[in-house]
Amino acid sequence: MDRARVAQIIDELTALESDVFSTLVADAEKIRSATSRVGLSWSGSTLGHHAEMYYERFQKPPRGHEFNAEWGTQMGWPHGWCTPTVEEIEAEIRHISSVDLAGWKVQYQGMMSKLRDLLDALVVEIPNQTTYADPRFARIVADIEAASFDDSHAKEYLLQQINAHRASVSRDLRAITAGGVTVPTHLSYEALVEGLKYAQKTLRALTKNARLLLRYIEVHEESNAAKNSTEAHTMLEDLTNDPLVLRRADGTTRNFRGRVSGNTLITFESTLPCAEGDRVERDLPNRQTETFEILDTGFQPAHPPIGPHFQMKVRKVTDRVVPSLHGTSVTNIYNVHGPNARFNSQSVDQSHNVVSVGEGELFQKLKEAIEAASADATEREQLLLAVDEMSAHAGKSSFAEKFQNFMALASNCVTVITPFLPALATLAASVQH
Repeated sequence: MDRARVAQIIDELTALESDVFSTLVADAEKIRSATSRVGLSWSGSTLGHHAEMYYERFQKPPRGHEFNAEWGTQMGWPHGWCTPTVEEIEAEIRHISSVDLAGWKVQYQGMMSKLRDLLDALVVEIPNQTTYADPRFARIVADIEAASFDDSHAKEYLLQQINAHRASVSRDLRAITAGGVTVPTHLSYEALVEGLKYAQKTLRALTKNARLLLRYIEVHEESNAAKNSTEAHTMLEDLTNDPLVLRRADGTTRNFRGRVSGNTLITFESTLPCAEGDRVERDLPNRQTETFEILDTGFQPAHPPIGPHFQMKVRKVTDRVVPSLHGTSVTNIYNVHGPNARFNSQSVDQSHNVVSVGEGELFQKLKEAIEAASADATEREQLLLAVDEMSAHAGKSSFAEKFQNFMALASNCVTVITPFLPALATLAASVQH
């Protein structure tokens, strides 16, 4: 679901309610009052030409001159009764209400058309209900889909009025032979007013449900993001879980968990009291112990969803050549951000170098790092294939699964892929399951 588009639809619905409806409803009340006055002069019968008969000058007929629907015009045309044209009836309603009926109808029809378009656009954005197996979500969706902005309510009102004013008995042969019923002009305007009131009520409910839908999706996605963030961090900790021993220069020791690969040691124990010159010991399966000297602690602050950790530069104490800590040796941490899935490259030294590159370049740089690593050829091909699959599924709900598959394969080269994990984990957290 495009949350930005749904928010835009909500804004447009709110604007219609506050601007257009305020004018339309105010005029509608005037029209309704005018049609009620005109209705006092009406015959009260919807049978044939009876429906077109009004008392002269649209006045309420005096006592003794009320229209008799049973006899109608059978015994002659009743005194004071006439059949004004539609234009004359509209002119009287316009005179009483001081409302431009033609302009009001155009605005009313335009507003209804706009509401139908917004409702259709909102329905298109609703996620598949199988994605959210929640009765609350189902109710919100059902209420939105049940909304309608057509003339059905106006027609229903007219039908009720016609049935209420249908003559049960009539001896007026002219009206009977005409057949059927006729809708009086003033009742057609009353129906439009009732349709507008119903549309206003429907609009309020739709706006409320659209807000509920947006909030539900936001909360659900925030929950998914937090879950994915936790899962990503847990996977990294699982990959850096070898038992190690820190021997400090003052002779104290501390057991901790991490992973040594080549000249890099990664640990998520961010409070580890390590310093340059301290040593780290790792027991091997052959009961030998490797000893490493810490050349650079390489502390990395949190890059959500990756927590704070150390990326130490180390060397075996038996190595004769100490790698330089200066020059061109730079470790980059990639972090995706922004609406177009771009990421920053931040060097671990004290310089702050931000480079905006595209999502595709992230996967290309990851492949280059894997190809440059001294990994087994078969393992390298599997990792490259996994990167291609992540790239193909970026931005889709299936990306999280591809990311997990990649992580399962990458246990032997964790130090190579670690700089890319914040970006990959962020991509995984930004899509729905």
